[in-house]
Amino acid sequence: MKKTITIFAVLFALSACTAVSGTDKLVEAWEDRAFFSAEITQLSISPIDTLAESGKIIVRKPDAIFETGAELIVFQGGRLWTFTTGSDVGTVRDMESFAYADIAVLIADLERDFVVSIAPVKGGFRLDGTGGEGNVVAFTATLDENYIPSRIRWEDIFGYITEIRFDKIALHDTGAKIEVPEGIEFIEE
Repeated sequence: MKKTITIFAVLFALSACTAVSGTDKLVEAWEDRAFFSAEITQLSISPIDTLAESGKIIVRKPDAIFETGAELIVFQGGRLWTFTTGSDVGTVRDMESFAYADIAVLIADLERDFVVSIAPVKGGFRLDGTGGEGNVVAFTATLDENYIPSRIRWEDIFGYITEIRFDKIALHDTGAKIEVPEGIEFIEE
């Protein structure tokens, strides 16, 4: 679950990068962006296997959903719902207790946990975080010229790599719903 939450950290970090890298245009692009959605492919890469899952991400500020066949994360109405396939129940808690709910907390976490840099590359930018001392030791986000991610990749302390690839990106509200699916039991955390 911690690794999946990193996708939100990096996406929301795109609006926070001025604090860590001085990139004003990046901040402007994400501060003004009220909606983002994409179909995703999540690759979980270990030394012996690669697991690929498809899913979706929708961000309609301030709410968001990340869903694959194995994981579900929903931010809605000041609450955080999480569920992992194979679990009997999911968890729900007030969003205020969740580290990435507040952009100021996220900036502090990124500055504390990574050395963050952004550099121009062919067709866009590359955002790197290195030297992480938590569960995630490094991340890279590949962004186009409008600061839209095409790929986010991170490595954990055990050398496992998770990569999210974004396809069919929409920047204008598609009307897609952000709601907790029925049929899952959630316990208050």
